[in-house]
Amino acid sequence: MAYFKIIFFSILIRFLCFATIKAQDSICSSNGTTTNSTYQINTRTLLSSLSSKAVGNTEFYNTTVTTGNPSDSVYGLFMCRGDVTFQICDECIVNATQKLSLDCPLSKQAVIYYENCMVRYSNESFFSTVSTSPWYAQCTYANVSNTKSFMPLLFSTWYETADEAARPLIGDIKKKFATKEARVSKNQTLYCLAQCTPDLSPNNCRTCLYTAIDLLPLCGYGKVGGRFLLPSCNVSHCLVRYSDQKILSNIETSPMYRDINITDYTTNQNWFTSTLSNQLSQLANDTGDSDERYKTNSLKLNDKQTLYSLGQCTRDLSSEGCATCLNNVITTSIPWSNLGSVGGRIIYPSCNLRFELFPFYMEGDEAQPPGSPPLPRNAGEVFAPILHVWRQWMDQTPLSILDPNIKEDYSTNEVIKCIQIGLLCVQNDPNARPSIVTVASYLSSYAIDLPTPQEPAFFLHGRTYSDVLAQESSSTQSANSSALFSYNQMSASTFIPR
Repeated sequence: MAYFKIIFFSILIRFLCFATIKAQDSICSSNGTTTNSTYQINTRTLLSSLSSKAVGNTEFYNTTVTTGNPSDSVYGLFMCRGDVTFQICDECIVNATQKLSLDCPLSKQAVIYYENCMVRYSNESFFSTVSTSPWYAQCTYANVSNTKSFMPLLFSTWYETADEAARPLIGDIKKKFATKEARVSKNQTLYCLAQCTPDLSPNNCRTCLYTAIDLLPLCGYGKVGGRFLLPSCNVSHCLVRYSDQKILSNIETSPMYRDINITDYTTNQNWFTSTLSNQLSQLANDTGDSDERYKTNSLKLNDKQTLYSLGQCTRDLSSEGCATCLNNVITTSIPWSNLGSVGGRIIYPSCNLRFELFPFYMEGDEAQPPGSPPLPRNAGEVFAPILHVWRQWMDQTPLSILDPNIKEDYSTNEVIKCIQIGLLCVQNDPNARPSIVTVASYLSSYAIDLPTPQEPAFFLHGRTYSDVLAQESSSTQSANSSALFSYNQMSASTFIPR
């Protein structure tokens, strides 16, 4: 159990340090070639070769594409960050090579820096040599409280990390990569990372890394996080605040992940939140009393809705500790004043809690996947626009939904992309909907192929809008405490360092 907590925490470190980092635009040289020239063809061949090589579980690769004329030769390489998986590396290189091809079609030199990899090519050989430009810097906005004591520790830790990364390659070690951590205070730890392309000599690697460290003043002193990316190397640092409790047998409530629905407060919500609060409190106690530290329950709210909830704690917690952890979730991490009625989940390192209006967990040997929820009152008015967009998408006429006043003042590709993302966010299966982080990546990159949207949650097979409206007009359901609360299961995701 401790192992999984450590893995969870290490992942959160990366996210909390650089949660806003996204794919960087390609840096293209001004000197260029011509369309369909030999050099451009060779560049395409090179990028294709790099992309293909990445699929083979390779973290670093350099190659040259040449023909008879040396001036048409293209030199290129890619390098993945030393702590990412092969799968992440593969995906990053594929996306990076595609974006370079789109952004720099005629450039003779180009480089792109992603969070997990970098790709570079040039008309001049640069293998085994130090290249320190073009560089790119990413800095956090937050500052440390005590710059005077923090900066000497930061520089000394960075230089130690750089020296370790620059050591000669030995045995099966194929990368010049190192990480170090240093205690800043009782509840703060500094994490540093340094990496060079493996083709550099130890001295060249150290020279490159020291050059990157010297860029720190460009961000200003005292930043809690920063990354400096050069063609031949990169360095980064992050200051993380954490609980000073022991990992085992103690309640860990941070870092926390929360994915929960919020809405305007209504009378019906008042009844719902009261019901939910009582149900979750009982679940917390029942979970603590269970030997497995795991419990599910369900409560029928009305004729058409049932509330499903799940509580779970790490097995090292005592019965009292488990109940305390879950009650902490209930009392401090659920926004009761504007809680939506669809559901949500909160994950602590020591416990997690989830509640939904669909059966999301397994009972016995039978899985209960989410189904299409029933239509609420005013369904035709509320959901007809979504159905209309879906039908136009299926008819391959998505642009027909645009306001005529927009006329020709738009990008067709951008509009279709936004419509596709919107449809992905209202798919019937909540688990298939992209998170806000994924949506941000879709919007920031042209190299990512978006999934094909599936039917929205409100799509009715073989039925027309008039059918829906007819059902609406014939409905006599009253808007009392048994009214349906929400059906689209939309949520807002936030990572919250506490």
